[in-house]
Amino acid sequence: MFKKMIAGFGWFSVQKNKSMEGHFPLIYFFFFLSLLFINCLKEEKPDRSNTLGLLGIAAGTQTSTGSDDDQVLPPIPPIVGPPAGPGGPLNPPILNDIQSQVINAPNEDDPFKKLGKVYVDNITFQLPVHSQTTITSYIGRRNMKIDNDGNVSNALHYSTKTPSNAINGVIQFSFLINSDLKLKIILLARNEFGSSFKEVTFSHNRSCSNANLFPTTIGDCEDHCIKALTNEDGKMEFQSKYKHDNLDFLNMDIIGIDPLDEHDLTYYRYFFYNGNAPLPLGSTSVSTKIREFGENYTCMLLSSEVIEEKNNILNHRYLEGLIRLE
Repeated sequence: MFKKMIAGFGWFSVQKNKSMEGHFPLIYFFFFLSLLFINCLKEEKPDRSNTLGLLGIAAGTQTSTGSDDDQVLPPIPPIVGPPAGPGGPLNPPILNDIQSQVINAPNEDDPFKKLGKVYVDNITFQLPVHSQTTITSYIGRRNMKIDNDGNVSNALHYSTKTPSNAINGVIQFSFLINSDLKLKIILLARNEFGSSFKEVTFSHNRSCSNANLFPTTIGDCEDHCIKALTNEDGKMEFQSKYKHDNLDFLNMDIIGIDPLDEHDLTYYRYFFYNGNAPLPLGSTSVSTKIREFGENYTCMLLSSEVIEEKNNILNHRYLEGLIRLE
């Protein structure tokens, strides 16, 4: 490029020598300006000093986000807003206890009646904080956690605000959530003077609000029942029991599902008998355990079906009931 420019100026000088010999100073002046402009372009760099927080994370990158219900977000580093302005309080953001409330989601947001809406409000500090302090609300299942550096892992959704964008001076977060899940909220406040966090566990028992709490029994164990109990290993176990006469044929099963979406929360188990001799009078049982992801739920619909044959007569029995898992 410089060769072309110099060549161009050289050609201009030749022509100048022939017809413009009195204009040497003007030509050299334009040549100097061109070189100065090119040098400035090379040295100019963008100023990013106002966009990075103390951790080198771009301020504002956590304004709002989310994930699908069967996914979790990776560890999320905390962010720090701009420094305190002139006259702003120079206090670390030490949070007071937070409050949350859960209601059924509005009809326009929840046409299938499966959601709840959780509010995180009454967010206050022990001492005044400056207006650029960041307050981030994370929501996730009970395995969500925060480490010593303020990184939150296993979050499903989060949102960040500052006192400067509070509505009428009130900082509040709201999330739409699936009902009947065990959930947790972590609130993290941070500025250049320090940080603090609070957490609270909650759930929205929509399907099982009036159901019996685990451990419990559904039905009559002198006939046909389902027992929800803690086994010798300290794990949840669900047993279907049926008292019967001599039978030629017996099939009975047990399953526990999420009543809203019908996900299997336990393993399907069954007992089957079709022998040459009758099954003796007595009690038959079949049991199952909760699946790992089923432990995230607060509500379960347990059911047990019995099909028996005696003296060439088929008989069908069915039992179900809701239980709360916390």
